[in-house]
Amino acid sequence: MKTLMSFVLAACVAVPAAAQAPASAPAADALGTWTASFNTQQGVIPATMKLQKSGDKIVGTIGSQDGETTLEAEVKGKTLTVWFNYQAGGGGPVPIEMTGTIDGDTAKGTMTAGGSPAGDWTATRSKDAKDTKEPARDTAAKPAGGNANLAGDWNVSLQLDTITATPSMTVKQDGDKLTGEYVSQQYGKFPLSGSVKGTEMTFTVSMTVEGNAINAVYTGVLQADGTLKGSVDIAGGAMAGTFTATKRK
Repeated sequence: MKTLMSFVLAACVAVPAAAQAPASAPAADALGTWTASFNTQQGVIPATMKLQKSGDKIVGTIGSQDGETTLEAEVKGKTLTVWFNYQAGGGGPVPIEMTGTIDGDTAKGTMTAGGSPAGDWTATRSKDAKDTKEPARDTAAKPAGGNANLAGDWNVSLQLDTITATPSMTVKQDGDKLTGEYVSQQYGKFPLSGSVKGTEMTFTVSMTVEGNAINAVYTGVLQADGTLKGSVDIAGGAMAGTFTATKRK
């Protein structure tokens, strides 16, 4: 591999073929609560998407820092399509269409706003609290200040399109501020910085690869089992994926 950008382009070219599902494939399970991350021209927007069955339809809600709205969805094979209206500031509602592929408890794809390309998205299905016997573990990870305790050493499993990587990181926490060191097996050590609010976190890894300055933005949520799950955006949307991190004891 000569440069990271050639790596990015090769991965992006492979996506359309992987997104196709056989016509005879059974419909994937899309129901549940999803922690989503939208990569837009305005930056990364975290959101929560809830899908449930209503008769023969899939309906639900999607909420972010801008509020919550209703949605409709359908699943054909592994392909998920979601429609909702986004209320833009100072303007009328903008129709949003998300199209992506479900793979177990993860999903990813692209979206349009008013019929025009608007970015990409990733989502991870959250475990329903009523299905776990230890719901208190989620709150046990929070210090007195109300934010999740993310300080420590973490093993990371990173899925970028068809490529898997296993970096590690050491996180230091001061209130809601996160700092530390990120270790890539291929490119070495880099600083990270970010913040945590409740169980939601985001941090940026400032990387230098073959002379190129590249930022990797991680956005995730601390799960009831103590793992971190979420999405990652590299080089301003040049590559996107999902990650799971487990704290070393």
